[in-house]
Amino acid sequence: MTIFRWLNKQGVESSNGFVLQSMHRHYYHYIEAGKVLRVIVEPCRDHKSGEYYEEISINPFTWDPPNDSRAILPQEQALILENIAAALRFMGIKHVFVGAGPAAGA
Repeated sequence: MTIFRWLNKQGVESSNGFVLQSMHRHYYHYIEAGKVLRVIVEPCRDHKSGEYYEEISINPFTWDPPNDSRAILPQEQALILENIAAALRFMGIKHVFVGAGPAAGA
């Protein structure tokens, strides 16, 4: 079972060894083992209900420099998406993943 702890109002750390931290209204940093992945976000509102949610882009899905030459394998990407989804659920942020790649639930 994953346990999260708040780092501040906009970020959490997982007992599984990753951090998800909002850096800007349009992206998070996913940090794992000293590597950083910029997770692009589009803040949205449902047209009918007015409920806030975020569209999380999985394109492109690469580590930031200096780790950008290391490919993220499909099974690794799926695990990262699961981690992001778990962190966002803990933070109370509704979300959907958009773009090509492995699917992960919101």
